[in-house]
Amino acid sequence: MSDFKIANPGGDQWGLVVEDGDLVLMDETTELDAVVGQRVVYNVMTWYGESVYDPTKGVPHLEILGSLDGAEGIAGIYALVIQETPGVDEIVDFAYTAPSVDTDFELRVSPVIRVGSSAQTLGLVIGGGFPS
Repeated sequence: MSDFKIANPGGDQWGLVVEDGDLVLMDETTELDAVVGQRVVYNVMTWYGESVYDPTKGVPHLEILGSLDGAEGIAGIYALVIQETPGVDEIVDFAYTAPSVDTDFELRVSPVIRVGSSAQTLGLVIGGGFPS
């Protein structure tokens, strides 16, 4: 199965990869770790129920908003969504930075996932965007 390739070349914004005016495709038979990494990004950046392809994927953002669980509990929800992503064998490490004025109210999560024998780090920024 092929999928469009996404990347975050400058840091936090993920987008489609275009080369010579064409969208780049990936194949899970040759780039399984990259495909699974993209699935994680998609699941984490999607609101639960939002996807027309699979409404069972995503993060229950509405339940998180105003939650009294604190950043640790919220980060745990993201870890659960990541672990449930098909192809993720293990979360090797999971670091997060709690939202604050200093981080522009963004929750930053940096999971290291293992897919087969390879591990990769995904840097994700969730929320924020308030003017500083």
